[in-house]
Amino acid sequence: QGFSLVVAHLDHGLREQSADDAGFVKTLAQRAELRYFCKRLDVAALAEENRWGLEEAGREARRSFLNDVAEQVGAAVIAVAHHCDDQAETVLMHLARGCGVGGLAGMRWKEGRYIRPLLSLSRDEITGFLRQRQLAWREDDTNQDIRFKRNLVRHQVIPALQQYND
Repeated sequence: QGFSLVVAHLDHGLREQSADDAGFVKTLAQRAELRYFCKRLDVAALAEENRWGLEEAGREARRSFLNDVAEQVGAAVIAVAHHCDDQAETVLMHLARGCGVGGLAGMRWKEGRYIRPLLSLSRDEITGFLRQRQLAWREDDTNQDIRFKRNLVRHQVIPALQQYND
């Protein structure tokens, strides 16, 4: 049985370039002749209002938006782009918090209506695929900001562990 795709993009309103990112995604969706849904939200204000960190506010806002779009179009599943590097970061963050065995399992391939079809691929494999086919992508410069826990794990903890194994 066939399926159809739609593209949903939430602009968190945290960076000057975020509107450009939304436009980039819109252009890709139009080229592929896919329905495109976009929403801009002030995630910083949402975080302050709910006394959440920015990461938590962004995650909650994304889930809410994606669920709304899925309901609107009658989607059975929502595909997100988590990859195995995200998985490693998640497991290390759980471990640092003192998780149980369940936390060591990390993200599941399928959780409810969410699926993670790229979970077995590394970021390098994904960007290599894009480079090989001369396809453009966007980088969020806040992914370099180590004030965010995940980025600290990505840029300091994982490289230190990789040196340990050399």
